[in-house]
Amino acid sequence: SNQWQDSIKVVIPARADKEYKLLLLKGTTFEYTWQTGGEDLFFDFHGEPVGDTTGYFESFRKNTVKQSSGSLTSSFEGTHGWYWKNSTRSPVTIYLKVNGDYELIDKNPVKDRESPKPKTTHQSIDSL
Repeated sequence: SNQWQDSIKVVIPARADKEYKLLLLKGTTFEYTWQTGGEDLFFDFHGEPVGDTTGYFESFRKNTVKQSSGSLTSSFEGTHGWYWKNSTRSPVTIYLKVNGDYELIDKNPVKDRESPKPKTTHQSIDSL
């Protein structure tokens, strides 16, 4: 489908790693596609049951590629998503698009450090 519910940008710093997860109920389905700007990244697409304290996770797919897409129907309630590892000397940006029955845990995983938000004034408080 070309109508993606959410488009998410995830930046993996140089020689670092990061995860991005969606919350799924049991038996729900989502589809996804992601790509880098051309760099290959190692990824592990996996899920972790809600409330699990043993560290268990189920790995669905892993590879070292510059793009991946597919769909998943969850076999348990929990977080499902990606672990990416960037072995290069530069940050890599991932463009992730998702669709389906999920809940976003973190809408904006990357805080933009280049342009700090202007400091909010207290006018709203004064006008109460």
